[in-house]
Amino acid sequence: MSPPSTSSTTNSSRNDDLVKLFDQMIIAVCGSRHKEAIKCAERIRVIWPESDMTPLVRHFTGKTKSRKKNKELHGIKGLLRAVEMCSDDCVLTLLCSIIHVLAVHGNESEVNKRLRRLVKADATSSLIRCLRGRLKHSIKDAGEQSNSATKSYEVIEAERLAQATNDQLADVIIKLGSKDMRLALKVRVGGLLSQLAALLAALDILRIPYSMLKLTCRTLRSARNAQVLSRQKGILSRFMSNLDFLLTNATVLVEREEQRHRDRLYAQIEILYFVTKNRKARIQLINDGIVQKTFQLTHHYLCFRREIKEQQIVFVPSCNFSYLDVCLVALALLRLLANNKRAKDILISCGTVELCEKEIGMVVREKPPPRQLDEQTAIKLKQLPDSICSLCLRCLQHIPFPLTGVSFPLRMELPQISKRRSTSKSPMRTPTKAIAPVVRQRTETLDDTQPSSDDEPGLDEEDAVFENMESEAVITGTEGEEDVNNKNYTILHTRLKSSELANYEKFFAEFKEGANVDENAKGVQKEQEWYMDKLIEDRCQVTRSVVPFVKAAFPDVSDANDVDLMRQPLCPCKDSIKMTNFRDTVVQEMARIRMNDPFPATVVYDLDALLADCPQPSPSKPPTDRLKCDDRNRIGKLDSSRDHLTFESRFESGNLRRATQVGPYHYELILSPDVNQVHDHYQWFYFEVSNIKSDVKYTFEIINCMKTTSMYSKGMQPVMYSVKEMLSGRPGWQRVGDNVCYYRNLYTTKDDCDANGEETKKKYFYSIRFNVTFRYKGDICYFAYHYPYTYSYLRATLDESLSRLPSTIYSRMDHLTLSLGGNPVPLITVTAPGTKEQVAARPIILISARVHPGETNASWIMHGIISMLLTSTSPTVSELREKFVIKLIPMLNPDGVINGSHRCSLSGNDLNRAWDRPNEQRHPEIYHSKAIVQYMVEVLKKPPFVYVDLHGHSRKSNVFLFGNNPEESWNRDDVTQRKHNYEFITLPEMLEQISPAFSFKNCRFNIERSKESSARITLWRQFDLCRSYTMESTYCGFESGQFKGSQIGTRELKDMGKELLAAILEVKRVSELPSSGEAQQRQRKAHSPSTPNSSNGGSRPGSKRRKSKTKEKTQPIKDINRNDNDTALQEFEFM
Repeated sequence: MSPPSTSSTTNSSRNDDLVKLFDQMIIAVCGSRHKEAIKCAERIRVIWPESDMTPLVRHFTGKTKSRKKNKELHGIKGLLRAVEMCSDDCVLTLLCSIIHVLAVHGNESEVNKRLRRLVKADATSSLIRCLRGRLKHSIKDAGEQSNSATKSYEVIEAERLAQATNDQLADVIIKLGSKDMRLALKVRVGGLLSQLAALLAALDILRIPYSMLKLTCRTLRSARNAQVLSRQKGILSRFMSNLDFLLTNATVLVEREEQRHRDRLYAQIEILYFVTKNRKARIQLINDGIVQKTFQLTHHYLCFRREIKEQQIVFVPSCNFSYLDVCLVALALLRLLANNKRAKDILISCGTVELCEKEIGMVVREKPPPRQLDEQTAIKLKQLPDSICSLCLRCLQHIPFPLTGVSFPLRMELPQISKRRSTSKSPMRTPTKAIAPVVRQRTETLDDTQPSSDDEPGLDEEDAVFENMESEAVITGTEGEEDVNNKNYTILHTRLKSSELANYEKFFAEFKEGANVDENAKGVQKEQEWYMDKLIEDRCQVTRSVVPFVKAAFPDVSDANDVDLMRQPLCPCKDSIKMTNFRDTVVQEMARIRMNDPFPATVVYDLDALLADCPQPSPSKPPTDRLKCDDRNRIGKLDSSRDHLTFESRFESGNLRRATQVGPYHYELILSPDVNQVHDHYQWFYFEVSNIKSDVKYTFEIINCMKTTSMYSKGMQPVMYSVKEMLSGRPGWQRVGDNVCYYRNLYTTKDDCDANGEETKKKYFYSIRFNVTFRYKGDICYFAYHYPYTYSYLRATLDESLSRLPSTIYSRMDHLTLSLGGNPVPLITVTAPGTKEQVAARPIILISARVHPGETNASWIMHGIISMLLTSTSPTVSELREKFVIKLIPMLNPDGVINGSHRCSLSGNDLNRAWDRPNEQRHPEIYHSKAIVQYMVEVLKKPPFVYVDLHGHSRKSNVFLFGNNPEESWNRDDVTQRKHNYEFITLPEMLEQISPAFSFKNCRFNIERSKESSARITLWRQFDLCRSYTMESTYCGFESGQFKGSQIGTRELKDMGKELLAAILEVKRVSELPSSGEAQQRQRKAHSPSTPNSSNGGSRPGSKRRKSKTKEKTQPIKDINRNDNDTALQEFEFM
């Protein structure tokens, strides 16, 4: 072996010296030996530039053999202690440099792990305390030095060094904020926010360090912080004087292209954006003229961005697109202000509508930029026209919503909740073990108008994880110091008594009597020849509803639901096309408002009026008249007495309340609410259209959507079923729709304002708008939000499948309970035949679906699971049945499905928020579903090997899982006391290897307090189910993987169900390997995405162990990281 080279020996020696010097410096700082620390710092500065950072990173994050006895002075703890105790700027700069290296050195996976470890060590709080003290002195010094005419060179250099140190502290805090979701709270509670506010109030905009402006913008994403900042004396007047200065010098700043000035202008407007969300601050700022000044600034930048030459628009090359950020944030501020009546009137009087009209018209003639642009600039260039269109809509006159104050006529009397405690049925409330008391206080959110509950309009539970955080963050400790001393909050769960659990023994007969094939499909006639269309029609007759049905939907009775068509590409959603759709919509809205003789609006379908003419059926009784479908007889016929389309939705899962013709071929549609709903839910639609003319472009606009964003803006299309196509031999649901657009429309529920112009209790609506050109005259078509899957279709599918079971499959269908509407809730058991001893050795899998009735994609995944388990005889599926007892609850909320609801049951509640304390009278489906889990755990002593609750996601692409990682819990006791082996990561790992539709990068494992009552977290917390998941599937399509660029179809959903089962089987196989146990635990700790000790780059838990069996995907776990420079732009939705 050749001796090491001199250079490598020198480098190694230098790296060792660097590590030793840092240790000595930290010990000296912690021992208050300042001169010794400064000497170490001087030596470090000499060797720092040429040193390799890897040994230094390993020294501070890894376990080294040379660790001293006093651990408090070494590693991350010693580093943070030194940061807080340090009083010398040079030394502190080096300490911050170490933290910065830890936050950036290495690949993305390594960086994320180290950031999580820093957050767990509460590095954020240490840095905040350090910066708070330094700012306090710097503000005082700034006031004193402002009176001094001259400064010595030494003073100037000292100030520069101090400011550079403060900048580095602020940058590191922002970096840690990408993983610490409590950054905003810590900044406020730690006293840094008050110092930032004092700094902003004391200095003019050009004297404030840009790093402090960035940090302020980052922390103001909490509405509470924005409120506290706005209360600082003199700060709002200082903001306005800053805006005056920036407006006065706008031309000079743009022409010089000084990054320093432009960044400050952007930051100032961003701060104003967040502060203006506070009502009191908004009123004062409007009084001080913020509307006029922001409009002038916006007008200046919009005018400067172009020059008109010979009626063609060309970009000004000198501006280098530096105006974009300022334009976008200023337009966002104007849109926010336009929600105030007085501010809106000011905007109109300033000519905002005319300016927007002019800009929209210019876009038509605009030439593309003359050179290649970077990706971020190109995106911003394409966002600008949309942002202008959105501001134009905000300034148009609001239109009263047609059904304001009109209650939905369908209601159901709910059973009274018994207050008397029963020894046999009443649930016994018991606090869950190891639950830390926490304060009942408002959670930090991104804006003060955001709903406080995931169940409220605009923010659903599947969306909260993506909307409430800038990125995935490790959650450690409680929600700040305010929570620590409050002992008022305890999580409670219902738990049945042993005598009550005995009632559920009948659902586990296979464990007592064995899995005998003679008991298969009890109650199902096996010899009868089944025809699905007849089966479905028969099932429709016994389905009980609140809505008085008048027909059976043709897609159901034609047995064409299960037809797999070819994948369709995402609707062309290039930014130019999307912008054109939105621009055309704005132009049409403006034209409609300005027409002297508008088209007379005509109501062509009114469910309220139809219900008034017929009695509401009793859910306790099936329909009296047989429901039929005569679409075959109606096809090709037109009603000459009607010069409009004919609508119908009174069939199973149908949802349409009103259709109004507002143009010759333009229809505005209003969806029905969930029956008895407490909060508004409008998303699911399903209706029939007839009296169709061919080769005519019809426009359908659903005008009462509530969510602020939708996948309809990202290439998603509604689905349509054509009866004519089916009769021509081409059955199935197709994605249709041109010019698909989603935007906030002009309808509002109220127009009352107080003296300050603040609109009281106003509700805004969003529109789904699309065009359809029908091919066949007299066709009958059905439109839906997603591929429908009705309760009757499920029951018919189960009957048909269970009637054809081979002798190698044991299956049984039980009725778990009756819903509030009187419909049975099926519970399916599937396993391989065997004795009771053989069955007893098999673990249990529990899979449920459709707790939210509008999430039909969950039913299609369940359909694939049922099909695979009850029909397949392949060796793999046979092995699955031999290894497990599978329990399926295919439809947890049949009443919601039947009555066309989107989210609630007939109780008016979100059933996925009732798992912690379900009520037997109001939530029977959840009450009994939870009871069978308790029976498995406490009676059978067999906790489910895997529990998966199937859902649909309305704002994300692909298919992914939510799991439970105690290290990412809101509850400190979960982090410190719950022992685990990282089992939660195994199933999503396997799915990514098996399923082309699955996206590991979209998976999340954090545990939020707002989700404590969901199935996933309740069953994990109360019954310790380590593999408890929510599977989310997109309504739209795929943004990555093999199917990238395609919309999701029923084939992909059914395949996902089959791949889920295959992944569970693979997890079971792996768990039985000899490498499991302690060795597996150590390996998982070494490679877990939540464990900071890992130095293994991009490998996932268990990747080495499976490398020999399966080709491992080495793509590292990626978090949602956002560019801090673009935080405001991502907050400013223009739709």
